[in-house]
Amino acid sequence: MTIPEASDFSDLRTERLMPLLTKQNLPNSRLRLTWFLVFFLFTVFFFFDGHNVFRTIQEGLTIEQTAARVEEGGIERRISLLSLFGFGIITLMRKNRKRLQINGFLSWLILFFLALAFFSLAWTNDIFLTFRKVVVLGMFSLAALAVAERFSVRDVNLIAFCVPAGYLLLGLAAEIGLGTFHPLAQSYRFAGTLHPNQQGINCALLVLSSFCLMENGKRGRGFFLTIALVGLVFLILTKSRTSFESTIVALFVYGSLVLSRPRKFALFLSITIAFCLLLLIVGDNLFPALQRGILLGREGDPDSIFSLTQRVPLWKECLEYLVERPLQGYGYGGFWTPQHILKLSGEQGWGFAEAHSGYLEIALGLGLVGAVTYVLILIVGMRRSFILHRASPSTGHAFFAVLLIFCLFENVLESAVVSPTMLAFMSMVALAHLALIDSYEKNQRINLAKNKQRL
Repeated sequence: MTIPEASDFSDLRTERLMPLLTKQNLPNSRLRLTWFLVFFLFTVFFFFDGHNVFRTIQEGLTIEQTAARVEEGGIERRISLLSLFGFGIITLMRKNRKRLQINGFLSWLILFFLALAFFSLAWTNDIFLTFRKVVVLGMFSLAALAVAERFSVRDVNLIAFCVPAGYLLLGLAAEIGLGTFHPLAQSYRFAGTLHPNQQGINCALLVLSSFCLMENGKRGRGFFLTIALVGLVFLILTKSRTSFESTIVALFVYGSLVLSRPRKFALFLSITIAFCLLLLIVGDNLFPALQRGILLGREGDPDSIFSLTQRVPLWKECLEYLVERPLQGYGYGGFWTPQHILKLSGEQGWGFAEAHSGYLEIALGLGLVGAVTYVLILIVGMRRSFILHRASPSTGHAFFAVLLIFCLFENVLESAVVSPTMLAFMSMVALAHLALIDSYEKNQRINLAKNKQRL
């Protein structure tokens, strides 16, 4: 018995894909395949991202431990990575798979970026570190291509919903079990099984995928709206400001993409009236309250806020190194050697192994050429998602648009999008779909329509 292709379901509406939750209408083989991928990715990234159910806020690492972790890695991460790579190989080697093709400027940008990362082995200071990073990038890219080739856009949306939802439930259960769930405490930050900032990204992905599923379906809207609001509450509880603000921006853009003109006007009018009422009721205290809301209760020391939680001094140090190699950088992932980590962490007074900015991270590795290429990939991918959504709103490409918008803003203050994480993997799946899959599926639908007309 053969397993049907993901493209066979590409024209079904979200309510037809609800068997992921209701176990109806889809063949058992297809249902098992989708649930297998959800469980597989949940398990892989549970170990790869460093989830831990026995501590809800990860203990801080010393500078020496941070440097050692970069140099040695971990056995769990290696096994998870090999499992992900094996899945990609097996999926792409099967018979009757889709034929991949170069799909315009976006495809060439992605290929150029991957080639630049590979050839950076020629000028890196630490060839073993860069080689490891390039291998990880290649494995992630192949696995993301396999998921994009095998599953439809809506399938990817559902996977991006189920996996973060599972992490949120597991994290909540861990905090309740350990007695550390105190949402009303002023200093509390929801962490679950991750660092609060990482958990914030997980909640943001859940919110975005829920809203897109709610908009694309007639049934189940109340369910997805409820999950989206729950995810938003826990996102606020993580007090991850970058993820929260990036989510709000992405949702506003999403609203401008999918809402009709009357609904846009009604939404704008409602927000304006609500703001005016708050101004009349609260008065001069409104703007300080809004400032506290934007900071999510993490006012802290004014100097710390001005320095973006110590990021600005770190960025100044990193830019001094970038000036020495502005065009080619230090090799893909090759800047953060144990020596650089020890030196910069010692000067800053806290341990880290990243630039806390995705754009600066890419620039340090591949220079300004690589950074500009990466920004263009996100922008062109986002534009293509908008075009595909407007051409056929039922395909669900709005999720890809929202996801890439979130990545575009998240990269300003975080490096999670350019690091091997669940968020990075989902963005790579979206880009692989847009660059190598979607035009082929569109041509297939056109050819099918022509054949029906001939008959």
